[in-house]
Amino acid sequence: DEAQSSLTRGAHEGAVTVLALLDDGRLVSSGEDGSIAIWKKLADEGDVAPEFYNRVNTPVQAACVGDGCLFIACSGQGSHEYQLGGWHLLRFDFATQAIETLTRFTSPPRSLAWNREGQALLIGLQTGQLKCWQKGGEGDEAIEDLFTFHAGAITTIHLREAAGQGSGEPR
Repeated sequence: DEAQSSLTRGAHEGAVTVLALLDDGRLVSSGEDGSIAIWKKLADEGDVAPEFYNRVNTPVQAACVGDGCLFIACSGQGSHEYQLGGWHLLRFDFATQAIETLTRFTSPPRSLAWNREGQALLIGLQTGQLKCWQKGGEGDEAIEDLFTFHAGAITTIHLREAAGQGSGEPR
């Protein structure tokens, strides 16, 4: 419909909080308005609209791509269909376009990154804590407390490649 077309053309009503590149070269963006968009063309190619658009209707704080899914850290303070409260880790499956709640937090998640093996999702919290969600795990049992590094938020998690390996394979 015309209203939806107009909204998705710009995709986000507020600040964009997440950009992630998919293996196939498409770009995923998400924002403070809880929108999720997948883009096929870059802006310099003329009129651009996302090829996929959905909303979790709650501010997205962090996200990362892995295992064929977009993992989203968000506030439960919006009008999400699951009536969330607190802070949540959601999984958006690209193939089925389904959104699933994986677990809740008492402190806002601010950063997400897959570990080098692709079996665990590292989660940096506002409190300075680092947590780990195990792939295939369910609920709170899947979350492990790792460390508390700082008095403030962990806003970025970056896993670097091993120096001098030459193969580009992470350690």
